[in-house]
Amino acid sequence: MREHDPVPTLARLLAVLDADAEVDIGERELRDTQIGRELDPQASPSERVGLWLRRMSPTTERGLEVPIAAAGSLSVTIGVLLGMLSAAALFFYDGSARVNALAVLGFLVGAPSILLLFSWLSCLSITRARVWPLVGGVLGTVAHLSPGRLTGLLTQRLSRGGLEHLRLLAPRAGADTTIATVRMWFYARWSHLVGVGYFSGALLTMLTLIVFSDLVFGWSTTLEVQAAQLRSLTSTMALPWSWAWPAADPSLELIHNSQYFRAAAAVEDVTALAALGRWWPFLLMSVLVYGWLPRVVSAALCARALDRAALRAMIEHAASLALLERLRTPMVTPSLVAGNEHSEPSYADLALPAASVQASAVGLLINWANVGLADAVVQTRFAAPKLVHAGGTRSIAEDDAVIASAEPGVTCVVVCKAWEPPLLELHDFVNDLHRQSGAQVVVIPVTVVAGQPGPAAPRDREIWHRSFAALPADSGIELDFDTLSPASISLSPSTPQPRSSEVTGT
Repeated sequence: MREHDPVPTLARLLAVLDADAEVDIGERELRDTQIGRELDPQASPSERVGLWLRRMSPTTERGLEVPIAAAGSLSVTIGVLLGMLSAAALFFYDGSARVNALAVLGFLVGAPSILLLFSWLSCLSITRARVWPLVGGVLGTVAHLSPGRLTGLLTQRLSRGGLEHLRLLAPRAGADTTIATVRMWFYARWSHLVGVGYFSGALLTMLTLIVFSDLVFGWSTTLEVQAAQLRSLTSTMALPWSWAWPAADPSLELIHNSQYFRAAAAVEDVTALAALGRWWPFLLMSVLVYGWLPRVVSAALCARALDRAALRAMIEHAASLALLERLRTPMVTPSLVAGNEHSEPSYADLALPAASVQASAVGLLINWANVGLADAVVQTRFAAPKLVHAGGTRSIAEDDAVIASAEPGVTCVVVCKAWEPPLLELHDFVNDLHRQSGAQVVVIPVTVVAGQPGPAAPRDREIWHRSFAALPADSGIELDFDTLSPASISLSPSTPQPRSSEVTGT
């Protein structure tokens, strides 16, 4: 098991989040806000969730790592034993009949290849069920026969009823789709690893019988198959290795001489019998290339898909999204309300005061990069007659249209997310907005508190100050953090606008 396996980490996260759901929401918000202020604002969402998890569950005791490793090893061992038994049965030779090469190809190459195809189609069907529901449903049913489910079942048994496996490995009705995707790739990965074990056991048994016994091969079928037709098939299959090992490509003469019928007399010529043993290089390479190797590649691909799905689930699961919102949303405690240290927080008093912004002052109000505030709330807070959206998922053409809609000489207020560091995209936008329209641009980073715009955290302010510090005094672009003072900046076009340093007192 890898040192930092995302799957056990996700299982532990789900267990901690489930237990944390019993804690009062106010206590959780207060605690997580404090943790969020201590985290690096440049950290990615997955890093923030991981740091929170280590803070909440600092124990070094391993969770699902050991059960998964033990269950996986046991499943692969079972696969090895089954492969050995299958090869021993197919290569059984007591002198009364030959080893049928077609039976070996059918059971160790043909049937496994079809199962491998269905395995990948079943993985695809889960994400494409809406496109092809009938086929997707059938393949989804086939997926329930995956050997990887044995690993999941054994993991649950070996975890001794631990809670960590419940959300991740125990299928439940109405389960989150992100968790279902992780479970799907978990089963697929271990299914292919069991396949690797199966073909490893089969190859080991084949080599042992080839070296320590005298096998006589032939081919027989009730169908009317000519030697030339079979030669065409074998030569096509041998293309990947025939250039390096010509002996592993059966000749037409060998194919013709090795055809037999069970009712016919046995071959007694020793020289002819020895020649019939030359099938083994082709059979060995066929099982290696078309059986073992595809499972190794599939297991590696599924392992990567499993890691990506687990990491994605850590930040896209419903409980994780709520956690990330708490980590980046500063809560306002009762002690912040002046003169009333024991009262409940008043978000209306602590948010951006509408009285400091006159309706005649704001010509254009812009919600940048999808700040999570209702349009009516933002317009009420700033008493703005017009609100538009820009940045984030919107195209450059849409941003240019917003700039073109600004009337010359008006004041434009750009409301941004305080917890996200300002990017060059925002700088380019506000510069173009001021240059093309001559508008006075006021950038106000805010947080979202109970659906209302709230003050930025001190650490966030430092980052925004550093980003806007290089602007010249006459740039026409201001940075406003004075959201708690009743004497907020005047946005009247006729009134000179203070610099951010004047507003914040820095």
